[in-house]
Amino acid sequence: GGSVTLPKDTPAPATPGLWRLTERQYQNALRDLLGDDLTLPTVKKEQNVGGLAALAAGTTTASAQEVERYEEQARLSTAAVFADKTKRGRLVSCGSATDVDAACAKRFVQDFGKRAFRRPLSDAEVTRFTKLATDAKQLTGDAWLGVESAVAAMLQSPHFLYRFELGQPDAKDKS
Repeated sequence: GGSVTLPKDTPAPATPGLWRLTERQYQNALRDLLGDDLTLPTVKKEQNVGGLAALAAGTTTASAQEVERYEEQARLSTAAVFADKTKRGRLVSCGSATDVDAACAKRFVQDFGKRAFRRPLSDAEVTRFTKLATDAKQLTGDAWLGVESAVAAMLQSPHFLYRFELGQPDAKDKS
């Protein structure tokens, strides 16, 4: 194949980095993960750059108030799902009515985390979120509260709230 010459006024490609989910993407992701029947308040006022919310998502930062709203939304949404045994059972299929053992918690963290973070979790992440679930179970005596805590934590993570653009430069491309 031949090379293509672009006009001199062609804008440079955007720098790869972090792109925060737009409000619509955030709410859709929560519904995809936790169920379509969630009632979700707005966390942040949508901003636009050049009329595009997605472009603004790559250039704005989260205020302290928005971080608090993300935390509150994660906790409220997760609590609503775990309070309903049917919804909870759809989300965590390996637990019994009264218990979630460590193996189930780990398997759930791996599966849910992969969907929430849009990539497989590292071993350290699996260990951290599984430990959160098992520690909360030990402190409260409620296995389901432990798993709920792990889900709420994942839904506040930058790995959920932001889309990471990963990749390596093409060594063959000299432009």
